[in-house]
Amino acid sequence: KIQPPQLPAQPQAAEDFLPLARRCIEEERPVEEILLRDCAAEGESMPKLEIRRCILEGCTFSGCDLSGAGFADVAFTDCNFSNCRLPDAYFSRCRFFGCKWLGAELDGAGLRQITMENSNLRYASFDRAKLQELLLHNCDFTEASFSEVRWKNLSADGCRFLRTNFFKTPLSGMDFTQNELLAPILSSPPSELRGAKISLLQAADLIELFGVKVDR
Repeated sequence: KIQPPQLPAQPQAAEDFLPLARRCIEEERPVEEILLRDCAAEGESMPKLEIRRCILEGCTFSGCDLSGAGFADVAFTDCNFSNCRLPDAYFSRCRFFGCKWLGAELDGAGLRQITMENSNLRYASFDRAKLQELLLHNCDFTEASFSEVRWKNLSADGCRFLRTNFFKTPLSGMDFTQNELLAPILSSPPSELRGAKISLLQAADLIELFGVKVDR
């Protein structure tokens, strides 16, 4: 049911992205219908940047401040958002393939109609985010944080949730059976797991969280 990005048939290739982005921010209008390849914008401050109906390939935004930014109908391939600040940003109908989000801050962000594949989100923070209609495939969420998240219709397979923080995030309806789930951070007792679907192997690792001692 996830809609793909609505992309232009012939996007215009852009070379000088930073001047274009700054001009659009100043004029309060979005960057639209461009093809952006191999752009490097490390450590830049671009709060409230809006990008719509664009294709981004091999772009690096690591360490950027993108607070309150908005992305709608955007396809990202091999892009790097490591250590980016994206609090209160929103993403709608976006596709991410082979992207890096190491340590990215997406607290309070809104993500809707998102496909994310083969991406590294270790240490990323989604605290208090709103997630709706997400498809996650082969993504790494090791030590990522999803505390107090509101989510609906999230599907994951082949993903790693190792020492992931789900504190105060109800996981009812979440199917972890096709994923790695180990040592999650939960409340005590772990009420977050009520209604979640886990495998027998995962249950053997998680049962001690309920105060049950296992003879190994």
